[in-house]
Amino acid sequence: MTAHAASPTRPEWQHCGDGADESNAVGCRGVRVSSYERCLAHLDDEDRQAYLSGLTSGGDADHRGTQFSKTLFDDLLAAMSASSGQAVFRKALFDEAEFEGDVDLSRAIFHDEAAFRRARFKGKAVFSEAEFRGISSFRKAIFESSAQFGSAEFAKPARFGEVEFQGHAGFNGSKFSNVARFESAAFADVATFTRAVFAHNARFDTAVFHRPTRFAEVAFKGEVDFSGVKSNHRISFGGANFAKDVRFVDFESLAAADFSSTSFSGDANFEGAHFFSDALFAKSSFEKLAHFGPVVVKGKVDLSFAVFRSPITFEISSAKLVCRRTRFDATATCRLRYSTVDLAGAVLGEPVSISAAHTRFEKSSGGVMAEGFPSGWREQVRITSLRGVDASHLVFTDVDLTNCRFSGAFNLDKLRIEGRSRFAAAPGGIRLRFGIVPYWWTRRNTIAEEHYWRSGLGSQPRGWMHNQSASGAERPVSPDDLATIYRHLRKSLEDSKDEPGAADFYYGEMEARRNNKKKGSRSERALLSTYWAVSGYGLRAARAFAWLTSIMVAAVIAMMLWGLPGNPPRQITSGSYTAGSVSLSTSSEKPMLDKATQRFTWRRLERSSRVVANAVAFRGSEQRLTSVGAVVEFICRIFGPLLLALSLLAIRGRVKR
Repeated sequence: MTAHAASPTRPEWQHCGDGADESNAVGCRGVRVSSYERCLAHLDDEDRQAYLSGLTSGGDADHRGTQFSKTLFDDLLAAMSASSGQAVFRKALFDEAEFEGDVDLSRAIFHDEAAFRRARFKGKAVFSEAEFRGISSFRKAIFESSAQFGSAEFAKPARFGEVEFQGHAGFNGSKFSNVARFESAAFADVATFTRAVFAHNARFDTAVFHRPTRFAEVAFKGEVDFSGVKSNHRISFGGANFAKDVRFVDFESLAAADFSSTSFSGDANFEGAHFFSDALFAKSSFEKLAHFGPVVVKGKVDLSFAVFRSPITFEISSAKLVCRRTRFDATATCRLRYSTVDLAGAVLGEPVSISAAHTRFEKSSGGVMAEGFPSGWREQVRITSLRGVDASHLVFTDVDLTNCRFSGAFNLDKLRIEGRSRFAAAPGGIRLRFGIVPYWWTRRNTIAEEHYWRSGLGSQPRGWMHNQSASGAERPVSPDDLATIYRHLRKSLEDSKDEPGAADFYYGEMEARRNNKKKGSRSERALLSTYWAVSGYGLRAARAFAWLTSIMVAAVIAMMLWGLPGNPPRQITSGSYTAGSVSLSTSSEKPMLDKATQRFTWRRLERSSRVVANAVAFRGSEQRLTSVGAVVEFICRIFGPLLLALSLLAIRGRVKR
């Protein structure tokens, strides 16, 4: 911040001119007092005393451009004060005045205009509990030390535009009954407006706050403009109340911006706002907010316990979005970038959609939002929790559900998951069970709860995610919980005609049932284990084909060894003659096997393969068989069509849409 340079131009009032020379043609800029040729500072002692003795409380004071020492200003205040010691002015004109020492105008009363334009306060300036009953203007003034306006009352417009507050600026409890203008003001130190009241419009556009700023519990009853504000430190609006529209267009905060417990009764425009740390709106309420954004938040956007009562559209680029127990009384459309979203306990009264935006947001004024996130960051939106959420009104599009916790959510069967949304993948490839047993795992969509459950068993192969956020108070997920979640999500995907995705969740449901040792009988688990081993619950075509191939190969070998007789089918007729009568009987020759060395021939292989293929296709065969061959054919007739059907069913589940 730079001090005002002495103006080389003559002031608009008749000035003192003391000290004028070739280098400074203007000299002293102080206004001449009364009938004297000099300003109050350059009067001789006798004339000054005569002037001060003629002043009365409640009169005018015109000392524009005057340089006040602490003693001189104290003498002026004493002349303008009533018997109670309270300074009273009708019109107070101190434009371009300089105050060398502390200025104490606490409890002062200004009946008419109070003008301190371009004034410089080198010591403390105290206006606490002062009453400004006329227009007050401090435009372009400089406060080199603290400026205290606590509990001051401004009945008419108050102008603090382009003021430089180099020390602490305190407006706690102040009341502005008319327009308050702080546009382009610069606050180099802490600025506090706690419990201040702005009964009319308030303008802080393009103001700069370099140190912590507090608007806690402030009542903004008119329209408010914070457009273009730059805050280099934490700015807090906790408990503030915005009764009408408020603008935060192109607002920029380098530290956390706290709007916790703030009430927005009108519209709030945050278009183009940049928060380089957190933006906190916890417990805030929004009555008419229709569009939030586009905004860029490098930290988190906290909407916990916030209430949105009207339809709203969010456009947010942020590292994290927290909506714990947030209440949406109307429809909400959330278009996000980069965000990790926590929806635990959110109350959705109307449809709420969350989708990933794949291009930078555009501003209504033209151009796109500059984001500045690290190049390695993915634009994918990640959902982390749906605990306690009624998902019947929820729609996800192009989101990452890899680490999403579904346990504790309601109506998951009505959740809509669209676009290129993705889930956690089960570990694939060759894995070791118990560290020694190799096993082939097929990749499939899973939910985070299954990963956490399997990683906690210890006997599962590596590749399952661990629950990094587990707490002692959190109930571990049971197989029964998994089965329920998978069943509901499967129903959701089936309703969306996503058969392959639904098939993965059916597999997860069956896995949970098969491994649930606390529910279901042993026979049921054995049946499920068989179903899993044979065909992967009717979803693993390769497994069913492998079993079918194995059975057919074994059947062909068995047929070649023991199923096909070596002797041709011949009829044997025998008879007997008794008492003049002849009786005849015909029987087939008993099938006989060839020698062991003659059973492995191409002809026997061809005949065996035909018999087995007909049996699998549930077709009859005219081939004569041994008793062992008949049993093998029967087995093929039972298991062959079953395995073939399971294979075709698995293929259908993968290709159907």
